[in-house]
Amino acid sequence: HHVQKGLTVWDAADGRPLAQLPGEFGDCHVLAFDPAGGTVVAAGPGRPGTVWDVGHPDGVVGVVGAFGHRSAAVSADARWVAQCGPRELSVWPVRPAADPPPPVPLVRFPRDTSRVGVSSGATPLAAVGGQTGDVQVFDVRTGREVYADKVRGAVTWLAVSDDGRRVAVQCAGDGLVLLDTATRGRFVLWQKDGAAAARVAFAPGGRFVAAGLYDGTARVWDTADGRLAAVAETDDVVVRGVAVSPDLTRLATAGNRDQVRVWDVELDGRE
Repeated sequence: HHVQKGLTVWDAADGRPLAQLPGEFGDCHVLAFDPAGGTVVAAGPGRPGTVWDVGHPDGVVGVVGAFGHRSAAVSADARWVAQCGPRELSVWPVRPAADPPPPVPLVRFPRDTSRVGVSSGATPLAAVGGQTGDVQVFDVRTGREVYADKVRGAVTWLAVSDDGRRVAVQCAGDGLVLLDTATRGRFVLWQKDGAAAARVAFAPGGRFVAAGLYDGTARVWDTADGRLAAVAETDDVVVRGVAVSPDLTRLATAGNRDQVRVWDVELDGRE
């Protein structure tokens, strides 16, 4: 996505542009396709999410969410947009329409929040992290807290696996940490004295998690044991976007040079 040019969709197999969709969005932090590949949802801080129909000549077909929040996330299946602000969390279903749908129940809690993530499916879980290092996971249908933990230092990025079981957190004190909400286990994937993660995203299925770092590399870890599974060394100063293909054979990166690169990766054949 480009702030002024709108959204461009490419064929990852040959780099051929498939669609140029108009519509100014602003600061875009996350993008997701629906499973059929026909709808793209983008979200960022301070304004509603934008819904594009890849086959629609006018591009934008709807908006989702509200203004004035600190952070936003889109589920991997492009079904939900989550937004968080001071002491509140809201999750919105994505429906291409002129008017945004009502959110599922608003969750309010006493801890500060600065980052948010949301899982996929019909009954998603949403995670938030704040300046104090508190990490909380909520059932967004009921507003009930289902998991809570704490990392050292402020949370600067956060991602949730498709099933909501795992949460990846970049924080000031510990580095990049993987939290398992079922077992309450954790792995430190990337130490704090290394380059921090600018973006984190789970691969489809949640078996792997990828991060774009401020040293110009993208790294992929196995969530089962915290093992480093793949590294892509770019010539960017920072990698601000990462995504793993559904078949786990390709890694996409976006850096500070306004380029998207697609890498062949070998994740040891473990799926």
